[in-house]
Amino acid sequence: MGLAGWWARSLAIGIVYLVGGAFFALLDIITWQLAASANGVPPILPQPVATAIGRLYAWRQGPIGSMRIVGAALFLVGLLVLGSIVRGRRLARPAEQTAPDRALGESARP
Repeated sequence: MGLAGWWARSLAIGIVYLVGGAFFALLDIITWQLAASANGVPPILPQPVATAIGRLYAWRQGPIGSMRIVGAALFLVGLLVLGSIVRGRRLARPAEQTAPDRALGESARP
């Protein structure tokens, strides 16, 4: 999945991977800080959302917690894709500015 996202290098794919990966990597924190009630205090999230997050949390529990690892990998790939897009736009220059060879006295390429 990560390789497909890297090959696509699309802004939309980068954002989806970044947000989705962060969600799955931080699902423990989201569940216990925002969706769980403690000492009779209701959860911060609305009840339908808290219930859905609780079910997702229970579904993704596994012996090695691989969903957290996959989420972190998706987050990193999304971050790299967005970084490469930003870097590519920043490095793209008009043609007259990308010819420093002539200024250094080197022969022009055919």
